Amino acid sequence: NEAIDGSAAWEGRKLFLKMQCNACHNADGNGRAPQLAGIHGTRRPVQGGQTVLADDAYLRESIRNPMAKVADGWKPIMPAYPRSQ
Repeated sequence: NEAIDGSAAWEGRKLFLKMQCNACHNADGNGRAPQLAGIHGTRRPVQGGQTVLADDAYLRESIRNPMAKVADGWKPIMPAYPRSQ
C-alpha cells in the first residue's frame, strides 16, 4: 500500500527517513529496534508483562517519551523526540 503524495502517511514516511529512524527500525527485522510495518492497530507486548494497543496515542507517546512503554525484548535505546522537533 503506497502512501499518496501529501497524505499524512507520505509526510510521516518522509520524516521517518529524514530522522533516520530506519537505521534501527529497518524493514528486514534485523535492526536494533522493532520493525514498525503493520503494527498500527495491533496489541504489542511491552516490558513488565503488559500489552498495549499500538494506536495513534501509543505511537505518539513512543516517539515523544520512548522510555514510557519499552517494547518487550528490546533495549531502551531510542532517544526522545520532544514536540519542538
